[in-house]
Amino acid sequence: AVVSTQSVHYGRATYEGLVVSKQAQIYVLQKDAVELATLQVELSQQLKVTKDENARVKLEGQRVSSELANVKQENQKLTTATNALQTELDIQLEARNEIDTVIEDKEKSFMEVADKFNLEKKEKSTDCDSALIPLL
Repeated sequence: AVVSTQSVHYGRATYEGLVVSKQAQIYVLQKDAVELATLQVELSQQLKVTKDENARVKLEGQRVSSELANVKQENQKLTTATNALQTELDIQLEARNEIDTVIEDKEKSFMEVADKFNLEKKEKSTDCDSALIPLL
């Protein structure tokens, strides 16, 4: 079979064109592979930073939680102490009221005795005056 030069040339050009086209596709794919590898490295670094930040936040959360527990415990102690002081204050106030009542009762009793004493003194004085009047 006789193949013309032109058709061989055309076939060769087509083949070379396909080779160049495939080489261009390979270049684009290699370039994309490099970009993907670069992105993968960047994402890995971001993931590490994110994990480190998450660990830091978790530790900070534990510290704050522990501090909150300490504050709550201290608050409970203060509440207990406040309640004890209030109870003591109530007891002292009740005792003070009882003392005031005793003092009032004693003052009343003293006034009654004083009034009785003054009345007896006045009666004796009047008796003495009555006895002295005939002598004058």
